[in-house]
Amino acid sequence: RRLELPHQSPAVATAFSSDGLTMVVVIPGQVLLYDTTTDSLSKSFLLPGLQIDFVAISNSKQTIALADSPGSVRLLTISDGSVTQTLPGSGKVLDLSFSPDDRIIASSAGSEINLFDAHTGILIKKLTKHDAAVNAIAFSANGRLLASGSDDRTAIIWDTESGKSKHILKGHDQTVRAVAFSPDGSLLASGSGNASVVLWDV
Repeated sequence: RRLELPHQSPAVATAFSSDGLTMVVVIPGQVLLYDTTTDSLSKSFLLPGLQIDFVAISNSKQTIALADSPGSVRLLTISDGSVTQTLPGSGKVLDLSFSPDDRIIASSAGSEINLFDAHTGILIKKLTKHDAAVNAIAFSANGRLLASGSDDRTAIIWDTESGKSKHILKGHDQTVRAVAFSPDGSLLASGSGNASVVLWDV
């Protein structure tokens, strides 16, 4: 299956809804929503003058988060394409994620992770334990934990309520580029640039 994008435009960011039925594709100046059961374009919104680096879709499929090159995150309502919030940036966003209940948006910028209230746009917590750029973030299925992987060769597991680090995981000898929790939250996988993945008991 191949989707041909309008005007032969390059895809610069993509994301799936949690149920897999909707795919978001960002092309220069536009956001496209596809129905994955029919591969048909269901909605599109113009983004004039914005260069988007990352995109995430809420689990309710009501909101899209778009991170632009300067580091701001815009929340776009899927029903009408309106921008409801613009979250302040602290540098180029390297990853972006909604919590499972859609209450929190996490964004990594530089060595920091920002947790925003998805409804008010208020910064709730700033997580600062890494010594270098944070490349990847992921929530656990219950939303109580957030994992991050960094250029400092560590992965960190955070308590999202307190904003404190629970575990600093050292076992990689290169940059940590990917993190993911198992569905039951008992394991964390962290992948590094040296062609290895480490599994951690949480």
